[in-house]
Amino acid sequence: MNKNLVIISLIVVLTLTGCQSSQLTANQKAPEARLDVNTTVNSLQLPDEIVIPETLPATINDPILLEGWIRLYNRTQTCELWDGSTLTGQQLAQYVIDLAVVITWNTDPAYGESSWVDRGGTDNVYINPGLKEENEMQMTRLVSTLAHEIFHHATPFGQEADTLYEEYWAHYVGSCVSGRGQAGFNYYNPLSPDNLTLWFKANDRSDYLDEFEMYPANVVALSSK
Repeated sequence: MNKNLVIISLIVVLTLTGCQSSQLTANQKAPEARLDVNTTVNSLQLPDEIVIPETLPATINDPILLEGWIRLYNRTQTCELWDGSTLTGQQLAQYVIDLAVVITWNTDPAYGESSWVDRGGTDNVYINPGLKEENEMQMTRLVSTLAHEIFHHATPFGQEADTLYEEYWAHYVGSCVSGRGQAGFNYYNPLSPDNLTLWFKANDRSDYLDEFEMYPANVVALSSK
């Protein structure tokens, strides 16, 4: 399955039916170690209300990351996006299976303790190793981070280069899906350059302002509204 042909927008990808991926894309590299998934799932200390999906991702080979993915799958509350469409954690989790997205810990010292997606390279999702501690607060952060990075993986605005606008929505998705309200979104219009800049400053992310362009090419015209 050619991801570039189907990811025109995030919603198109996440609502595709019958999308099955039996192998990794040519650029992806699966982690070398393999989990005994059944044994691992049975050993997880999951809350009683968590439902374990019948199909689990073959591209997550770490028990903590697998638990984070299972919890993400169980997030079914809807998050409204920029165009009025909605998104759930379950859709993001299913996306990982459908496109065989490799999710592993970030071990590259050049990226420090951060999470990122190698868009245009391996297409793997790398998660901050600082989230390995197993407790409920840290697991909520892991669910938020998984939602954030899977959203990025889907290239929701159709371009490889990241932007402030995409980062804003990735933070929103992570916060909404996980229920971790670490950043406010109600009083900002991300289509306003001034509002978008203010949001990053108000949420202690001023360093983003020097790192990314403000808008994707297909959203620039909206910034004047």
